[in-house]
Amino acid sequence: MVHRGGGIWEIARGLKREGLIKSAFGFTLYALITGAGTQLKPGTYSLESGATGNAIAEILVKGAPSVKVVIPEGATLVDIDRILARAGVLGAGE
Repeated sequence: MVHRGGGIWEIARGLKREGLIKSAFGFTLYALITGAGTQLKPGTYSLESGATGNAIAEILVKGAPSVKVVIPEGATLVDIDRILARAGVLGAGE
C-alpha cells in the first residue's frame, strides 16, 4: 500500500521490507533519476515478487486500478463484507 503523502524513501523501504525489491536505495535512485519518484500514486497494489524495480515503479506511476462496487439498498454488514471481499477491496471479515 502506498499512502498519500508518503515519500519515495518511505515507499522504497516498504517495498524492501515486503521483499519486493533488493535495495531501497537502488529503487529510490532509479525513481529519482527517471522522474518517477515525484509521480508515484497512492493506493493498494498487488505486486509480484519477481517484478523488477523499474516495473514496480511503472506500476506505481500508473496508479492502482479502480474498483467499482455497488452496495444495494438494505444490504446487511455481512452482505457488504461479502461484496467487498469478492471485489478484492478488503479481505473477508475486515
